[in-house]
Parts: sequence; structure tokens; C-alpha cells
Amino acid sequence: MKRPFGSRSYMLNALLRGAFACLLFFLSQACMFSAPRYSPLTEQEAKYDIGEHEYRLLLEADAIHKELKRRGFIYQDPAISDYVRDLGNRLAPDISNTHIDLEFYVLRDPTPNAMALPNGGIYLNIGLISLLENEAQLASVLAHEISHVIYRHGIRAKVKGDGSVLAANITDVFLFGTKLSYVTASLGLADYSRDQEEEADHEALTLLARAGYDLSQAPRTMELLSEEHHADSTFGPFRSHPDEEDRMALLQEYIQTDFRELESADLIRKGEFGLVRPLVVEEAIQLRLSFRQYQQALKDLDRAEAYYEGAPLLNYYRGEVYRGMGDHPFDAAYDKAWMETGKKPKEDLIAEFEEAANENYEKALEFYTKALSGDSATLVAYRGIGYIAYTQGREGEAVSAFETYLTIEERLDDRLYVETLLRELTEESS
Repeated sequence: MKRPFGSRSYMLNALLRGAFACLLFFLSQACMFSAPRYSPLTEQEAKYDIGEHEYRLLLEADAIHKELKRRGFIYQDPAISDYVRDLGNRLAPDISNTHIDLEFYVLRDPTPNAMALPNGGIYLNIGLISLLENEAQLASVLAHEISHVIYRHGIRAKVKGDGSVLAANITDVFLFGTKLSYVTASLGLADYSRDQEEEADHEALTLLARAGYDLSQAPRTMELLSEEHHADSTFGPFRSHPDEEDRMALLQEYIQTDFRELESADLIRKGEFGLVRPLVVEEAIQLRLSFRQYQQALKDLDRAEAYYEGAPLLNYYRGEVYRGMGDHPFDAAYDKAWMETGKKPKEDLIAEFEEAANENYEKALEFYTKALSGDSATLVAYRGIGYIAYTQGREGEAVSAFETYLTIEERLDDRLYVETLLRELTEESS
């Protein structure tokens, strides 16, 4: 019987289709091998094999931690660091069967930011803690960063090529040196993908719900950070996650849907947070001053005024800000230009601050006086008064102010320096 026309072609096509199907199967297996699934650390039945990419990533993370520690950026005061660590441990799920240990640290950086390294290191800037209103908000930040670690977003972003997860050069961490801190802003850490941020947001709500915290504080935290970033990130060093408004709306949606049957929780623990917050606020302002971030220091003081209205210590720090601008007009101009334009200051702006030096000294003296009239504990203001008098050549006033300052019984870091100035002044007068 004669074969129909084209039957050989038909059979050949069938064979080719079969071969192609086999090829697709093997290619898919190869793709699965080259792009492994990184199971969440909480997946109990998962096998946690560390591949070459993840191994290198963990080494880089360890190196960044060591560098942060060596540079003295990790905060050591147990009143703050222990509190954050204990809170983090209360929120953390059990991942003891994995290669990751969750560790919680506070960084001596006044910018409101946080980060998680793939090795389980979670870092909160002192400036972020000072921005928050209660413990539930602090818990929501910790829970979000914990979630990035749980879902291994660092290695997933690295493999997919979604962005630079770690700085290529550790020295880039300290791009701005000691003049400006902005440590986490210059880390070169990944901007996680939108899907990863949403995944971390949802998991964070799960951790907060398990710990009994008020879930509404999560979108409120996002709102606070969004306001700060919106005000300061156009040119400045602040990093903000993309689409913050969308994420706030999605958080609200999660709460109203996935967590709608959750019994109302109002755990905020204001008392415990309230004991730590004044220490945090003061430390953040001191860091702003040490890095000569005068514009941000004034903003932080304005915000702190809402919590500590009329506090003499706030007047003292306002005095320190204006004295700093008088002492360092170039740095004051640099700070203002950086925050407003992201560029170095022009000559006219530097000249403006130089001409305003005495005016800034007068403002400083006004705030020092207010601080001293409100609380004898602010005798430290006499140091600032002494420095201004010394700079302006009013030796008698400088001697009187310095001598009063040295009557403070607390340990004074600059006691030897002030005593040297006093000897110089008294020798000149004699």
C-alpha cells in the first residue's frame, strides 16, 4: 500500500517534537540547578546547603560587621543595646536548625535607617529609634528586618542581579568620613525588590501579631519614615524604600484581610520604651553635633520638643548648635548646601555663615541662659559660654564660666583642655 504523501515528514516532525520536549525538560532541570530555590529559614523541612554565592555573601557581611565594630560605630551602652537585643529576640522565630544566627545591634549613626545583613546581623541606627513614638513601632522595624533575613532576600537579590547587595569595597561604607556619618546611606546595600519588600512587610505583621503588638503601628512607622525621607532625600544621603505610600496602603490591606480575625492587640509598652527614648534622643543629637550636621540637629530638636516640652537640656543643645555654626562656618555651609542641593557650598554661602558667626554666638548665649535658668543640671552650658567668651576675647567672662563648669562633679571628657585654657587665661591676666 502506498504511503500517504508527507508521512515521512510527519514522523520526522513527531520525532523532532519529542526530542525538543526532552531538551526542554533537561534545560529546565539545568535552570533549576543553576538558580536554586532559597527556602525561608523558618521552613522546618528545608535542607540548608550553602552554595558558593551565599558563602561569599556571608563572608562579606561578616567583614562589614567587623569594620563597623572596628570603627566604633556599634553602640555599647547596655541601657539601649540590651533593650533592642531583647526586643529582637522576643520577635525572632526559631531558626536554630539553620546556618544563621540573628544578632541585633544599634549603630552610632543619627540618620533614621535600619539594615539587615545576610548573616543575620540586624542594625538599627540610633537616629531611627529616636524618631519612633513607641515600642510597637520599634518592634515593627525589627520584625521587617528579621523578615529579610528569614526569606534570604540578600542572596536572592544577589543571584537575580537585582542590585548590589553589599559594598564592593568595604571602605565605601565610610564614604563620607567623619565629617558626615550617613553610614548606612553609603553602605551600598541592596534596594530590595518590591516583591521582597512586600514579603518582608507581610511576614513582619505575622511576627508582630504573634508577639501581641498593635499591628496598626506598622503603617504608622512607615508614615514617620516616609515623612522624614520625603523631607530630606531629594538630594541628601537618606535612603528610602520605593513606593512607600503604596506599601502603607498594602500594610493596611493585609491587616484588614489576612489578619482581620486577629483579636485587637494594644501592646505598645510605652513605659519601657519611654525609659530608653530620652537617652536615644540625646545620643542622636550629640552625634549630629559631632558630625556637624547642624540643620538636622535643629530638626531633631524641634521634634524632641513635642515630647520634652521646655526641657532645659534641649535649650542647651540648641545653644551647642548655634555655637557650632559660629565656630565652623564652612562646615555649617557645607551641611546646609548638602541637605538642600547635594553639592558643595558656593563661596557666597560660606561668606554668609562667616558673617553670621557673631549672630549665631548671640543665639547660642540666649539658649544657654534659658537652659541655666531652667535646671541646675545644665551647668554644662557654662562650657559653651566660656568657649564663646574665649573666642571673642572676653577673658574675665571666659575664666568665670570655665571655673563654674569645672565644679561639675561628673567625669568631664574635656576637663584637661578646659584647665589648659584656664591656665592660659590666668597667666595672660597676671
